[in-house]
Amino acid sequence: MTGTIADVGTRGADIDVTGHALTALAGYNFNKYIAVEGRYSTVLSDVNLDDGTYDEDVNEDLSNFAIYLKPMYPVADNFNVYALLGYGQVSASFDGEDYSENGFQWGLGANYAVTENIGVFVDYTRLYDDTGFDGELSGVDVTLDSVNVGATYTF
Repeated sequence: MTGTIADVGTRGADIDVTGHALTALAGYNFNKYIAVEGRYSTVLSDVNLDDGTYDEDVNEDLSNFAIYLKPMYPVADNFNVYALLGYGQVSASFDGEDYSENGFQWGLGANYAVTENIGVFVDYTRLYDDTGFDGELSGVDVTLDSVNVGATYTF
């Protein structure tokens, strides 16, 4: 694929962008109801662009860095649900051009403590939701979401 990120926006108003990413997170639980968490995610493979008629894998870098306030509610002894409320930066590199946007990010999730130190989690995070991206894609609604499944280790 050649061109700029603006060329992608002319292909259709709704473009699904998918890729496989690795996320590293670190946080601190103040008590069983509130925590703070930092996350960094980066795409490990090519990114797929699909608008229903156009479908192509492109060598695009996507990453996100954010810090979240994490209100939690224990549903059972080893299971809790949580929200993520924070601020982050989404960055993309597309055809040699770098783009980034900062803003409010939010999410919802749940985790289960398998042992005292090991847990598993699943969550959904809205990374970006606005018109355009870094001065490009004028008039195109851009939404970036993340679905995460992972394991944690508590010290």
